Amino acid sequence: MSSKELVASSNNGEIKTLLDFINRLGNASRGISREIDHKLSKIKSLTDSGMHNIDEYKPLFNGVTSALTREHSRLEKELAHSHLLASQASHSLLEYDQLARADKDQLRELMQRVDAPLYSYSELLPIMVEVIQLYRDELTLSFSKESHTSQICSVTKLNALQAELSNLLATVDFQGHASNALTALRQRMMGQLDAEQLMGCCVESLQLIIRGINEERQSAQQFLLSLSDALDSVGKALTRTIESHEEHAGERCELTNKLRQQVTTLSAAVQQSTDLQALKQQVHQHIVGISETLASKLEIEANEHQRLRSQLLSMQSRLEDVESEAQMYKRKLSEQKFKSLQDSLTRLPNRAAFEERLQLEYQRWQSYAAPLSIAIADIDTFKVINDTYGHIAGDKTLQVIANMLKKSLRETDFVCRYGGEEFVIIFPQTTTEVALELLEKARQRVKSIPFKFKNKSISITISAGVSSFAANDSPTRVFERADRALYQAKDSGRDRVCQY
Repeated sequence: MSSKELVASSNNGEIKTLLDFINRLGNASRGISREIDHKLSKIKSLTDSGMHNIDEYKPLFNGVTSALTREHSRLEKELAHSHLLASQASHSLLEYDQLARADKDQLRELMQRVDAPLYSYSELLPIMVEVIQLYRDELTLSFSKESHTSQICSVTKLNALQAELSNLLATVDFQGHASNALTALRQRMMGQLDAEQLMGCCVESLQLIIRGINEERQSAQQFLLSLSDALDSVGKALTRTIESHEEHAGERCELTNKLRQQVTTLSAAVQQSTDLQALKQQVHQHIVGISETLASKLEIEANEHQRLRSQLLSMQSRLEDVESEAQMYKRKLSEQKFKSLQDSLTRLPNRAAFEERLQLEYQRWQSYAAPLSIAIADIDTFKVINDTYGHIAGDKTLQVIANMLKKSLRETDFVCRYGGEEFVIIFPQTTTEVALELLEKARQRVKSIPFKFKNKSISITISAGVSSFAANDSPTRVFERADRALYQAKDSGRDRVCQY
């Protein structure tokens, strides 16, 4: 083999080695850029065909070089942008107040690495992974806190719904089985219920109310049927009396005419008679006839009177029965109305009674412009009492404080349980200053009550807010102002009275 051939063979071997390297490099970098992959696949195709002429490869090499230049420029821009995003994300997370101290120290170390110059994705990616991990850990912790807060809110809402349902059921009053079942249901609701149990109680209460309504409806229908029957009996008795009266009217008329005729005949006989003995005999006969006629008439009237009396006595007895039933229903309606306006636990007027009384006092205020004030009082930390000592202790607390509020205020002041641990007071003909003095006196007396639960003495306090009617005011606006005053008292430390 000549030296020229040896050189050519050596060049071909080197070219082949170079092309193999290029192909292996292309396989390793596959997927980074579609354009580079396409151009490298052309080089591989030529290599596979056995083509080793370098001139055939030069255009492909130039194309790959241009593509690599463009890809390098793109990667530099993306790297700079990713670097900036990583830095911003790190600074944002560092500003998060709830971030743990250890996490902040770790993040500061990462930020030093992020802020340092970076030349490749291989340097940036581990840092990004650590930043993302910190974000993930913090989000997991936040979600856990939110979930716990959500659970607390859900329990609070359930307790509020349970208390509201119990208060509503306390205003419902039935007789018989439905009443006993409702009492048992209210007893069950004294304990802690979960959402499913509360839903079951709601469904059961609806069923019992529907059953009670049906029982009351049937009872009312029986009463109406009884009343209808009684009125029908009275109507029939009156009809029989009228018919009997009309039936005997002819006999009475006939007897009356007969008496008149006998008297006329007797009178004529007396006037025409010339013989005293004969006259005496005629008079005697006529008097006997008149007596018999009168006796017959009296007998008819006595019999008719007796029948009428019997019928009237029967009607009176029937009407007395109906009147007794009517009085019973009237009493039940009165009791039902009273209970519908009374809180069953504290025996104070309830929210419905408050709205009714407020409307009346508002109309008086509009007519006479006398001072009128409204106050809202709330037991401080009442939930803690329920959670710590149980609902029975909470109910006892409500009863004692309700009684103390009523005793501490004037007879003219209207005190009601508005709902839960809230009480509302209406002060007729009372300015804000006087209402404040009365509430302050009530607050101090409540605070002095010696409560004792589970052998532990505790002090229970109330907060209150008061507001008075002014020109062009409405009950809603005054109530809202009193409510804001109550929140002001709560925010100021509780156990105080504020005005708005």
